[in-house]
This record gives sequence, C-alpha cells and structure tokens, in this order.
Amino acid sequence: MPYGPVQKLKYACFRQMFEVFCQVELGSGSARDAAFQQYVDVQGAALEDFCIYQVGQELGLAVPWDNEEAKSSFIGEHRSRAQFHAYLQWLADKQLAECQALAQSLGMGLGLMRDLAVGANGSGAEVSSHLDLFCRDAAVGAPPDPLAEQGKNWGLPPMDPASLRLTRFSHFITLLRTNMAHCG
Repeated sequence: MPYGPVQKLKYACFRQMFEVFCQVELGSGSARDAAFQQYVDVQGAALEDFCIYQVGQELGLAVPWDNEEAKSSFIGEHRSRAQFHAYLQWLADKQLAECQALAQSLGMGLGLMRDLAVGANGSGAEVSSHLDLFCRDAAVGAPPDPLAEQGKNWGLPPMDPASLRLTRFSHFITLLRTNMAHCG
C-alpha cells in the first residue's frame, strides 16, 4: 500500500485517540494527564516549535518565526492542533521508553541504539524555528570521490558555530538530549 493512504488512515485513528484523550484525560488530574503535562513542560520550547511548525504545514500557513507577538497569536489560534502534535510526540516518547525498558529487561545491556542525522532539512521544523542558528547560504555534502566526481550537495544547512557558541550550545544540547533519550 502506498504511504499516502496509510498515513491518512493512521492520522484518522490518531485524531480519534486524541479526541478521547481530551475528553477523558486532559485536565482531569489523572496519571495520564499529569504525564502528558510533564512531558510538554520538560520538552518546552523545542516541542512547541515543532508542533506549530506541523500545524503550519498541515494548514498551509507560514508560521511567523521572526515576530514573537505574531507567533504567540498563531499558537493561541491553533492551540488544539498544536496539542495534537504534542500528544503524538508524547506517545512516541512513551513507546521508545517502553521499548528500551523491555530490551534491557531481556538482557540487552545497551538496549536501543539511536543515531543523529547529518543535518536538518533547510525548510523543516528545526531550521525554520531557529533561522539564526543555521548558515542557510551554505550546505553540507560530501567531497568528490570516484563515484561522485563533483562531490555531493545534500542541501542541509550547517549550524553556525558562532551562533551556537553565543547560545552556549543550548540548541545542540537539547537536540542530543531529546534524540538520545531512551537509548543505550
């Protein structure tokens, strides 16, 4: 089955799950509600940026990244949609944690192994929400070799070392902590 129809079916199920979660759990003070709220709080701005990026993509709207007031207004206007994407991230995080616990309980010392991508899509959530941290006029690639005599341009903007240093590498640290959670 092609990816598109599978995605459509899965998201219809996810939306129904989220509706039930909102009706039964959200704001109820239940253990699941508290776990979700804690996840959202701990993930903070990185999760919020990802979620509003997803909302922008879903609705075909540009997120006003460079204007805090307009960004706050965008978030307020689309809070439920953004919360849906946070819910999906929370579910994925819970599943990874459960997989790691199971792997270790079965005697796998390291459990899950994760890796970090070479870079971020220039029009994706990470770059879009952190324009000041990326050199958008440059691209990561590979040097020439016998199979690619001109080299390769992967079109991935590199992080700006000076901007990273100014922010005490906070974005990169968050990226590593998030990506490497629940793994050995």
